[in-house]
Amino acid sequence: MLWRRAVAIFIIASMLIPLSSATIVSSQIGSSFPMGISTFPLSGVYYTKEVEGVINVSSLQIGESYLPNGQPFEMGNASLQLNAMVDGLYWAQDVALICQQTSSTFNIRFVVNYWNLSGPFTLKVNNATVTSFQGLGVICYLSPSISATIPFNLSLFMLENRTGISFGYAYDNHSEIYYFIPISGSFQIGGTSKIGLPNDLELVWGGPGGGSVVSIHINALSEIFYKQGNKMVIPNETYSIGFDTGESVQGVNVNADLSHLFSPKAQEKTGADNPTVLWPIPPSISINQHNSSVNVTVYVNGKPIPDQEIEVETGFPPSPIAKALTNQDGIASFTNITSSLFVVYYPGNFTLSYSYAISSPALNSVYSSLTSYYHKLLSFLQSEEYSFKKGITSFFNDGRYVSPPSTTVNYLLLEYIVAIVVGVVISAVLVRLKT
Repeated sequence: MLWRRAVAIFIIASMLIPLSSATIVSSQIGSSFPMGISTFPLSGVYYTKEVEGVINVSSLQIGESYLPNGQPFEMGNASLQLNAMVDGLYWAQDVALICQQTSSTFNIRFVVNYWNLSGPFTLKVNNATVTSFQGLGVICYLSPSISATIPFNLSLFMLENRTGISFGYAYDNHSEIYYFIPISGSFQIGGTSKIGLPNDLELVWGGPGGGSVVSIHINALSEIFYKQGNKMVIPNETYSIGFDTGESVQGVNVNADLSHLFSPKAQEKTGADNPTVLWPIPPSISINQHNSSVNVTVYVNGKPIPDQEIEVETGFPPSPIAKALTNQDGIASFTNITSSLFVVYYPGNFTLSYSYAISSPALNSVYSSLTSYYHKLLSFLQSEEYSFKKGITSFFNDGRYVSPPSTTVNYLLLEYIVAIVVGVVISAVLVRLKT
């Protein structure tokens, strides 16, 4: 019958499609972002002379990367980028271009991209490429490589003085400034750049240049710092994505590690990309009242938060009538609270934003919806989370590594042979059924 012949042809045609094509489709399912940690304040602008990103990698597997049009790019290559704007006029990138050699060893080549957001450069620099890319001037320098073995700790940093900007890294108790560009200026955190991108500071994962996206599996802790006065400080507000680079990753889930409230970190694990505010976040507050005794519990992600000041307020406008600290179980106890309607106020700290709760459950849902600084950060994140799609795609001047082939077997040829054999067998079965 004709339908059986059509089925046979369809099956043969389906089997003849290389498995690699299916891999391309599945690897591009889902959203991708420049994942890691970034900071962008909503109130005010910070100017600093030094920025740094630190990552402690416990495990890392780098898959295939793709260009924005879906074309396969490279296998086993990714970039870890420390990016910052300079006076909103230049964009500085200190990049670790990472190539996986084995399941636990990597080659790392450090790359400088320094972008002129106003147009081409006219100056000459040593040992670097000065060119135009995407209509912007860019200086690109490729350093010699180092070898790294899991687990490893890597730091990327940029320093500014009166004569220019230095680019450096630290690995395995070795710290080195590997390039210098004679253009001075301050790193600007906050506000928008000359081309309209947010002036954030970001330590993020991305593909190996050209706006590419790469799939990785990871377990790591990361931090960013900027210099304030004579010391390096942790930003007050952070996000899990970058806003400026054009590269992105799939498969990296980032959440805040708040086990130490005043030295938080970003925890990077394998999972779905998740644009989110890392800190400050509002804690959860529960109220338990029995007669004039009130117990207030404060917790984050189900974990109690000790040593936090809690206020009970009454009246209109509310004014504090009692204060107490939470104990090791996250509970602040109050006595002689005679009113059945009162407000619990948590003033916040470095990583936890201020929060309210009302003793009346009906009113509490309304009160908790009031806009806080956390909600403002969340609103900014939601409005800018796709800004990387109009971000600057990194230019590495063919500085990437190419992973050595893991086998000499021609798997594509094997796919075709297997497809033909299976197709012939299925056709024979269908013909047999016909007779």
